[in-house]
Amino acid sequence: MAPLLSAVACGGQRAPAVDDATVDGVVGAGMDASGDAGDADGLDLGAQEDSSIPLDVAIPPDATTSYTARCADPPILTWEGTGTIAVRVFVEPPADFDLVLPVAVTAGSATAGDDFGPLPAAVVVRAGASIGTFLVPLLDDAAIERRETLTLTVSSTDYVTVLDPASCTVSFDDDDDPTWPGTNAVTPVDAEDAFVGDLSGLVVAGPRGSATSSLFAVQNNPGVLHQLVWTTDRFVRFGAGGFQTGKSLRYPSGGGAPDAESVTVAAIDADVVYVAAERDNAAATVSRNSILRYVTSGPAPLVATHEWDLTADLPRTTSNAGTEAITFVPDEHLVAGGFRDARLGAPYDPADYADHAGGLFFVGLETNGRIYAYALDHQRGTAVRVSDFASGQAVVMGLEYDRDTGALYAGCDGGCDGRITVLRIEDNPRAAGFGRFTLRHVFERPTSLPDTNLEGIAVAPESECVGDRKPFYWTDDDALAGHSLHRDFIPCGRAF
Repeated sequence: MAPLLSAVACGGQRAPAVDDATVDGVVGAGMDASGDAGDADGLDLGAQEDSSIPLDVAIPPDATTSYTARCADPPILTWEGTGTIAVRVFVEPPADFDLVLPVAVTAGSATAGDDFGPLPAAVVVRAGASIGTFLVPLLDDAAIERRETLTLTVSSTDYVTVLDPASCTVSFDDDDDPTWPGTNAVTPVDAEDAFVGDLSGLVVAGPRGSATSSLFAVQNNPGVLHQLVWTTDRFVRFGAGGFQTGKSLRYPSGGGAPDAESVTVAAIDADVVYVAAERDNAAATVSRNSILRYVTSGPAPLVATHEWDLTADLPRTTSNAGTEAITFVPDEHLVAGGFRDARLGAPYDPADYADHAGGLFFVGLETNGRIYAYALDHQRGTAVRVSDFASGQAVVMGLEYDRDTGALYAGCDGGCDGRITVLRIEDNPRAAGFGRFTLRHVFERPTSLPDTNLEGIAVAPESECVGDRKPFYWTDDDALAGHSLHRDFIPCGRAF
């Protein structure tokens, strides 16, 4: 029998010796020679069930190489309930044989069984590899709590000396407090009876500076685009450029009356908007789920330069429960976050989509609460679905991507009490949901906001932060008490 390497498991108990080189249940079995895990997400999830792992591994009698090891990653910050987080240990030189390093919880406020599941007692670096991975299963509890931290320390053995950093840290924030994070001092910011109902969607248009940005807003019936500018204490219609009473919208044919439900912009400060419409009001019983492009400086009525009809690609809907929301996410944000192209099963690459305005258009479907990401080809007029995912809402009425913080807000109306969910791209390569928009928080409607037909949302840029807070807007399609536009202030920075 070859000599044995013996190590101490978590809790100080010596693991039983084994007489071969097999270590069942130790994470790392799926690693290839480069240290990468075997499945498509870069994770080997097959070994996380068994935490009673034998730590004695046969060592070749002529093994004379000395190794050093350290935690390979900076401290990881994620959210509870994210799933399984993969933590890596780096060894050099590459292992000549399977190296087993004990791992133990040494610090942190997180609680086993409540905040995280069973942990492996060791990490294995396979022969020929320089990286071993162990998995930390994060659990989702219902307790409202502060950020939790878990510190795992790797121990030296006869053949491996662990250097700084010897401890790997995983921190995760709470996602359970449903209290709206704003000031809960919502006020109307339009003149009474300014729109007389049907104001459905809005977006911050610019200019982006310390002053309050202007807004574009749409009414759904009739389909009208408004440009709104800030005065001393409220938004009013822009008094020039033909926007004194808003500009009616038309399809590319010059006819029809789009049921304009939401609006977004691809380029800030540009005079181009994209409108989501779920039907032609002139044929109101027929679904026509479209994205329409308009040059806002044109004369009224505005005729769409493009129409991307998504009806055939989307699930079947009634004519009044279709494309209710739209927002734009720039390519650089998607690439930086590691966004995955579900169509191609690979990281998103803008080069795969021609003439698509420098990003993807995210559409919220009212009927099922899902969000669909499209690349819109402006040359050929085609739309390609890149991904779709759940919003955390039963229905989606408003969408807004915050370009400064990476948060994607999905709003619901009175049908689910004005609740707002927050999603973001999971950018941790060792998280199970890496590259996908995942739910981060669910917020109840602020109590100072009427529980009414809240169909549109928008968030101001960080440049408008005052006292570490910035504006957040809602539209009320019902114009309750004569007001269609409301405002609160939410925390600046990546608060959730």
